Amino acid sequence: MPRRFKDEDGNFLRAPPGETELETQLYPIFGTTMEELGDFGDGVGLYFYTLRYFGIVALIIGLANIPIMLYFASNKYTGGGGQDWTQFPGIISKWVLKGSAICHQTSWQACPTCAPANWTKFPSTNDRFAYAYADINSNNTTCASNDWATFSSERSPLTFIKKNNCDLHDTFGIVSLVSVFLLLIAVYYFIFMHNKKAIEFDEAEQTTSDYSIVITNPPKDATEPESWKNFFESRFEDVHVTACTIVRNNKCLVKTLVRRRKLLLQLQDMLPAELYDEHDLEKSAAKCAPVPPLKKLFCFASDATVIVNAIYEEDKLIRKQSQKEYNISKVFVTFETQYAQRQVLEEMSSPILRQGGIRDRLRFKGIVLKAFRPTEPSGKFMW
Repeated sequence: MPRRFKDEDGNFLRAPPGETELETQLYPIFGTTMEELGDFGDGVGLYFYTLRYFGIVALIIGLANIPIMLYFASNKYTGGGGQDWTQFPGIISKWVLKGSAICHQTSWQACPTCAPANWTKFPSTNDRFAYAYADINSNNTTCASNDWATFSSERSPLTFIKKNNCDLHDTFGIVSLVSVFLLLIAVYYFIFMHNKKAIEFDEAEQTTSDYSIVITNPPKDATEPESWKNFFESRFEDVHVTACTIVRNNKCLVKTLVRRRKLLLQLQDMLPAELYDEHDLEKSAAKCAPVPPLKKLFCFASDATVIVNAIYEEDKLIRKQSQKEYNISKVFVTFETQYAQRQVLEEMSSPILRQGGIRDRLRFKGIVLKAFRPTEPSGKFMW
C-alpha cells in the first residue's frame, strides 16, 4: 500500500516502496489533500480535481433548482388536482418521482388536424394518439383503437391526442436559463483552472521531463551520445548535458527479451531460492515438482521442462534479432537545469526556426531537429 512521511517542514511526501528507515503512515481516506494526490502522477491529481470540481458544480446547480422541484411537487403545477401516485406503487417510487416534471393530470382532446405520421418519428410511440369513430346512422360515438385499419368505410374516424393539463410557471424557464448559464461559466472556468492545476502539479513533482527534451527526427546513424552532447553544449550558452539516451527502433527485440524474462521468473517461482541455478536451467527444472493436472487445466500452468524449452526458443529468436541493424527512432537529452531545458525548447521552436541564420545554426548533420518536451512518467506504481 502507498505510504507517506513528514519532512522537516511538516509537509507530507510519498515514501518510496520498501522504505524502512523513516517512520511512514498510510494515506488517510479523508485527510489526503489534492496536492498529495498529485504525487501519484499529474493525471491522478487532475482526475480527482475534476471529480471534485464538477461534484461541487452539480451540487450548486441542484440547489438552484430546488424552487422548481418544490413547484413540481405542489398543487400549483397540477392545477390544484394533486398527483395520482397509484400507477407508481411503492413509497420509494413516489418519493423518487416527487418533485419531477411528471404530470398525471391528463385528458383526451380532439385534434382533427393530427395525422399518424406526426407520431412515427423517433422515439416512435402511439400511446398518446388514438382514434374514435362516430356512427353515421346515429349520434353515438364509440372509442376505438389507434389503428386506422380497424375502421370501416361506413364510420367517420376522429383523431384524439392525450394532453397534459399541468401548466409550467415562468419560474421554470428562468431557473433553467440560470442553470445553463452557471454550467457554461463553470466549464469555461474549469478549462482555465485545469491548465493552471496541471502546471502546479507538474512543478510540485520534479521528474526527468522537467529537465529533458526529446528529438523525434534524429539522423538514423547518429548513435554516439557524445556527438549529441557536443552539439547542444556548443550551440547554446550555459547549457550542460547530463545524460543522453539513444532509442532504437527495436520493439520486437525488447518484447522478446521481456517474454524471456517472464519465463525465467516463472521458473524461479517454482523453486526455493537456494535450489535455483540460472546458469543450468535444465538442472533447475529437474528439481521442480510436477504441476497438478487441475492446475494445468484451469490455470494453464506449464511444467518446468516446457518452460525451459520455451526459454531456449526465445534465446534463438533473440540471437537472430540481435544481428539486425536498428535505426534510431528518438533521442532523449537531459540537461543539468530546467532553465537550460526551457532555453533549448524556446530556441528550437517552429517560429524561431523560420529565421534562416538560426535555422542553419541548429542543424545536426544537415537536419533541422524537432524538439519537444517528453511526456510525464506514468503515475502507476507497483507496490
